[in-house]
Amino acid sequence: MRVLFAAAVWVSLLGAQTAPPDIHDVKAQAELIRSLLNKDDYHEAHRVALEAHKANPGDVTIRVLTGDTFFRMADLDNAYRFYLAGLALDPNNARAYLGAGRVDRATFRRKSMKNCFEKAWKLDPDDPEVMRAYASVVQKDDQRVALLEQYLDSGASADARQVRAVRNTIEFLGKAQAQKETQLVSGYRASQLKIERIMQGPQRETGAALRVTFNGTKTVVLMLDTGASGIVINEKTAEKAGIASLSSSEMWGIGDGGAQKAFFGVADRVKTGEVEFANVPVRIAQRDFAVGSDGLIGADVFDRFLIRLDLQHATIDLETLPGEDGTGRDWMTRDAVIPQDRGNYVVARRSGSHLFIPAVLDGKRSTWFLVDTGSSRNFVDKTVMAEVGKIFRDDHFRIKGISGQVKDVAVADTVTVTFGNLRQKNPDLVALDLLDLSRGAGMEIGGILGWDALSHLVLTLNYRDGLVDFTYEPPIRPLIRPPSR
Repeated sequence: MRVLFAAAVWVSLLGAQTAPPDIHDVKAQAELIRSLLNKDDYHEAHRVALEAHKANPGDVTIRVLTGDTFFRMADLDNAYRFYLAGLALDPNNARAYLGAGRVDRATFRRKSMKNCFEKAWKLDPDDPEVMRAYASVVQKDDQRVALLEQYLDSGASADARQVRAVRNTIEFLGKAQAQKETQLVSGYRASQLKIERIMQGPQRETGAALRVTFNGTKTVVLMLDTGASGIVINEKTAEKAGIASLSSSEMWGIGDGGAQKAFFGVADRVKTGEVEFANVPVRIAQRDFAVGSDGLIGADVFDRFLIRLDLQHATIDLETLPGEDGTGRDWMTRDAVIPQDRGNYVVARRSGSHLFIPAVLDGKRSTWFLVDTGSSRNFVDKTVMAEVGKIFRDDHFRIKGISGQVKDVAVADTVTVTFGNLRQKNPDLVALDLLDLSRGAGMEIGGILGWDALSHLVLTLNYRDGLVDFTYEPPIRPLIRPPSR
């Protein structure tokens, strides 16, 4: 059955073969694995890669591609092992360095990431994926622009979304305002911020928010969103604060509506509580946000601090990190330090500024969940959930996110999600297609921890070292959750 299935895949993907490639035909096997990965069929790619590796244990290309399949399945430990094994076979293999650097990036080993990407570029400066990776670690904007333009000229990416993102980055970096470094001008010291509650009705709480002032003139309420990166405001707020659009941008999120048009600008000053920044990139969205808010502010805005979100008592404590001066300039010169005695801290993974933590569904399926205070509820990926139990289509649920309405919504029976040292039972856990989230992260993401899970917790975030702590506190006030239907 495996041979017949592999044959069917080979015909459908490449259209030029009538039989599966010879297991010892390394070139054909590599082409099949890449084709499967490009079609997001990473489980089948992984099966093919393991068989090809078993038949060709001394081939570095197959070994590195096997590492790629482990990465896409979010098994970063085994991915790293295969990349290092590839370098043992060929110390000058650029793709092995590229893969190892991607694992380092996801695990907060910034120094190692930079070294790997630099080494990959020196070995193969014409590889488009190497160009893009190296562009992310160079210091000078003009050098980054040159690399990204070279990447576009290569025509290697068939992903229109990725191409637009690169073009938008080039456009933004070409503006003088974008070349100024964001600075913490209020001083690097401990501070406490007051959270406001986002309500729908007198007792229905759906999120948390901060009051933020732009350019000393316009104060607005922004939803605190650990699932977002940076600051997003609407056009009205940008206009009143005098923030001009400098370049095009896009926003993606839950929903079937695809990319949402936006722009990038730079705020001269951004202040919340006693914390103030200068020269802050801001995304300007052509849309309204949740009732009670004028935009979003990601927790990563405060990533130079140890962030303690007490959602019950409505406070954010920002504490200084040992050995830090508040600039974050030396972060690329060192790797994360994970203490052996880290208490209840969970070792997270990252993509961009998103934090993913390990979770287990019903004690059966290990996966990774996005920590997202901006999501009103918990979600699970339909494909992952189908491995655990039954899901049922439910047209009564109305789920809407940044990218609009979700048309195909399913529900699972009561599911226990274990994360950190906590377990939470989720009746009617909503199951969605989270493939876009997985594509953006570069690895399989199984779900989202939203307000349902996080609102009764003290959440501590360490963006420098990739550590997250969850502490449960019993409810201190009556609370009515949004209805499930």
